[in-house]
Amino acid sequence: MAAHSSDGTGLRARLGALARRPDALAAALIGVVFVAAALFPRGLPFGIGLSAGVFASRAALAVTGVVLVYRSSRVINIAQIQLGAFGSLLFFELVKRHTLLIATNVVCNCLNRRVSPWMVQAEYWTAALTAIFISAVFGLLTYLFVIRRFRDAPPLVGTVATIAVAQVMTWAASRVPGWFKDKEPGGVIPAPVHIRFTISPAVFNTADVAAVVAAVVALVGIVWFLRRTRTGVAVRAAAENPDRAASLGVNVTMVGATVWTMAGLLSGLAGVLAVMANGGGAGGAAAGTLVRVLAAAVIAGMVNLPLALLAVLGLAVLDQSFLWSFGNATILDLVVFGLLLAFLLLRPVPRAGRVDPTGGSWIAAREVRPVPAELRGQKDVARLRRRVTIGLGLIVVGFPFIMSPSQTASGTVMLLYGIVGLSLLLLTGWAGLISLGQFAFAAIGGWGVALFGAKLGLPFLIALPLAGLLGALASVVVGLPALRIRGLYLAVTTLAFAVAVTNVLLGERYGGRLVPSTIERPSIFGLDASNETVFYYLALALLGLVTVAVVGMRRSRTARALIACRDNDRAAQSFGINLVRARLETFAVAGLIAAMAGGLFAYQQGGIAPGNFSPEVSLTMFLMVVIGGLGSIAGPLLGAFMVGGLTIFVPAFVGVFSAALVLVILAFVPGGLTQAVFAGRDALLRRIAVRNRIRVPSLLADGRVFAGEEKAAIHPKVRADGSPIELPARYRLPRRPLTVPRVAAHARGRQ
Repeated sequence: MAAHSSDGTGLRARLGALARRPDALAAALIGVVFVAAALFPRGLPFGIGLSAGVFASRAALAVTGVVLVYRSSRVINIAQIQLGAFGSLLFFELVKRHTLLIATNVVCNCLNRRVSPWMVQAEYWTAALTAIFISAVFGLLTYLFVIRRFRDAPPLVGTVATIAVAQVMTWAASRVPGWFKDKEPGGVIPAPVHIRFTISPAVFNTADVAAVVAAVVALVGIVWFLRRTRTGVAVRAAAENPDRAASLGVNVTMVGATVWTMAGLLSGLAGVLAVMANGGGAGGAAAGTLVRVLAAAVIAGMVNLPLALLAVLGLAVLDQSFLWSFGNATILDLVVFGLLLAFLLLRPVPRAGRVDPTGGSWIAAREVRPVPAELRGQKDVARLRRRVTIGLGLIVVGFPFIMSPSQTASGTVMLLYGIVGLSLLLLTGWAGLISLGQFAFAAIGGWGVALFGAKLGLPFLIALPLAGLLGALASVVVGLPALRIRGLYLAVTTLAFAVAVTNVLLGERYGGRLVPSTIERPSIFGLDASNETVFYYLALALLGLVTVAVVGMRRSRTARALIACRDNDRAAQSFGINLVRARLETFAVAGLIAAMAGGLFAYQQGGIAPGNFSPEVSLTMFLMVVIGGLGSIAGPLLGAFMVGGLTIFVPAFVGVFSAALVLVILAFVPGGLTQAVFAGRDALLRRIAVRNRIRVPSLLADGRVFAGEEKAAIHPKVRADGSPIELPARYRLPRRPLTVPRVAAHARGRQ
C-alpha cells in the first residue's frame, strides 16, 4: 500500500513538473498526437507520413513568419497567409494567360509566334519570383505604414491591425482576375517539369518535391541569416530586448522592416507552392489553415521555432491520418481546438518578463463620461438631448418605410450584428478578454433553434431562449482558459473555436445532418414574421431588451468587478473580488446574448448555412466593435450602424472599407467613433457652458475666467513689521528664459 502511494506521489510529482515547463508540456502533447495517429484504424503507412511532411513543409513557412514577427514585435500576425494571396493569384493569372510571353513579344517582336519549352519554363519561374517579390514588398509596406505606427501600443492593437491588413489583402487578391478580364477565374496550370512517383499508398508530384526543397532551403537560409549576418544578429538582439538593443545603437526600425519583409517573402513562397500543388489560384487561405498555423505557434509559446515546426508536423500527420483512415479530416478542426484548450489549461501562468504573451487588455475601452451635473438642468442641453433622441428614434422606427424589402432585410442583419456587438462589449470592453470567434456562439444559437424549433417543433418563444442557454454553456467552456491566461492566446483559441463550430457543428457530415436544412419563420402573436417589416421590428425589440439588460448589468457589482479586474486583476482580487465567478458569468451572459441573436439570424436567413456563420464574420464582428468603440454601450451600436450602412450602399466594398476605417481609427481615434461623437458633444456642451457663464471643471479644465470675474491674488509673505520676506536665490525663477540644449539627430535616434 505504501509503495502504491509512493508510486502515485511520484507520478503526480512528475506530472506537476511537466506542467511547470511549457516546452516539455508542448512536446508531450505533440508526442500524444503522433501516438494517436499511429493507433488509427488503418495505421500510419510510410507514404502517408511522407505526405504529411509535404503538407507540413508549406505550413512551416507560414509558422516561421508568425514566430519571427512575434519575436520582433510581440504581435500575432493574423495576415501572415494573406500577405501572399495577392502574389499567388497574380502568379496563377500570369502563367495561365502567358502574359509575360505576350508582353515580351509586343515589346521586341522576337518570338515570331514560336514558343519553345524553355520559354514556357522561363515564364513560369519568372512569374513565381515576381509573386514572391511582390509579397515581400507587401510585408515591408505593412510594417512601414501600419505596424511601425503601433510600435509603442499594446500588442493587441497591432494584432487587430493585422486583421484589418488581412481583409485588405483578401480584397486586393479578389480583384486580380478582373484585371485580366477573367470571367471564369479558375482552371489548372501545369508545372513545367513533370515529376511523378509513388510511395505506397501516396503519390507525389513536382509540387510536392518543390515544397519540400523550398521549405528546407528557406529555413536553412533564415537560420544562416539570423546567426551569421550582422542584420540577423541585430534581429535576434531586438527580439530578446528591444529597449536594450535600441540603447546599444541597434536600428529597431530596420530590424522590424527586415522581419516583416521576410514574413512577406515566406508568405509569397507558401502561396506559390500552394498554387503549384492545387494547379489553380486559391484567392487566399481557408480559416482552418490559418488556425492550424497559429495553434502550432501558440503551443510553441510563440517564440520556440523548432517546437513550432514540430507542432506543424504533428498536426499535418493528424490531418493525413484522418484522411487515410476516415476519408475526411474535418473533425481535425475540433481536435485542434481541444489541443489548444488543454494546453492553455495545463500551461503555467506566465510571469512578467521581456515578452507578455497575454498581450494586455484593450486599453482603448475607456468609459464615456456622462453629461456634467452642472448642465443637466439647462434648457439648451435638454432641448439638444430631446432632438437627438427623437431624430434617432424616427430613423430607426421609420427605416422599413423608406427602404426596399431587401434593404430592410439588411437593416435587420444590422440590428442583429448590434446585439452580437453588445456581447463583445461585455467580454472585451468590460473584462478585457479578446474574442475573435464571437459569431460562433451565434452559430450555436442558430443550430439550437433549428433543433428545438424546426425539428422538435417547440414554439419560437421557447426555442429561442433554449438556444441562448446552449450558447451560454458553450461560452463558459471556451472561457475556461481566460481564468488563467487572456489576451493573444485567448484570441487564437476563440478563432479556433469558430472554425470548429462552422465545419463540425454546421457541417453536413456531422452536426448539420441532425437538424433540418431550412427553418421557417415563426408567427408571433398573430403577426407573420415572413414579412420583412415585421421581422425588422422583432429584431429591434430584441435589441431593445438586450440594451436594457446590458445597461442594468453595467450598474451592477459584476460589471464594476470586471472593469476592476481588467485594469488590475491582482489588486482587484486583493479586495475580495471573485475573479473566476465574474469572468465565467460574463462569458455566460455574452454567449447567451450572441446565441439569441444567432437564433434570430437563422430564422431570418431561413437556415444555418455554414457560410452565414463563417469565421470571417467573427473577425468582421470584432472589427465592427473596434470601429464603434468599446467605451460605452453606444460603441457597438455605432459600429453596427456603420457596417450595416456599408452593406446596404456599397456591398462589394464592405470588407476593404471596414478594414481601412479600422486602421484610421486605431491610428487617430483609438476610442472609435464613440470617442469622436462624444468629443463633439463635449465641445457643444463647452460652448453652452461658456455662453451661460456656468463653470464646469470637467469641461473647462483651463480655468477660464468669465467677464466680471477675477482670479484671487497671491499675497506675498511678510514679517511682523510688514517688510517682505525675500526668497532664497535657489527658489527664484530665472530672469532669463530657460534654454534646452539641442540633441543631435543621431543621438535622438539612439534614445
